[in-house]
Amino acid sequence: MTLLRFLPATVLGVLWITAATHACAQAPAVKPPAASARPQVPISVFLGLINTNEVASRAALKRIADGWRDDYTAPLLEVLGFVPVRDIQMEILVMLERVTGQRFGGDLDRWYQWVWSRERDDHPDYAEFKAAL
Repeated sequence: MTLLRFLPATVLGVLWITAATHACAQAPAVKPPAASARPQVPISVFLGLINTNEVASRAALKRIADGWRDDYTAPLLEVLGFVPVRDIQMEILVMLERVTGQRFGGDLDRWYQWVWSRERDDHPDYAEFKAAL
């Protein structure tokens, strides 16, 4: 016979609660999804920055910032010269500095040196983006 058959129900309940609490305490913490687990911002949003409508351009930039992934740096740098509104160009550079931690301002050579010195993980539609530019 097992010892459990002779223990009162309250003792068994306490043992079960203690074991369950211990198991929960040992479970790994739930982490927010990694950037690579988030869905990609569609490439059309990057192309949406090339717009004379500042409201539409800012909405596109916000969507990119909200779903930020490091592989968005190169497309943003490449679209920069096609953005017709100077204020939006500046906002792109400010956002890049904020999300990457780099302080290159408008020095595109330094931005590109930094981008290409890192391990690449291109947007899956990067070739389509380049063709559309």
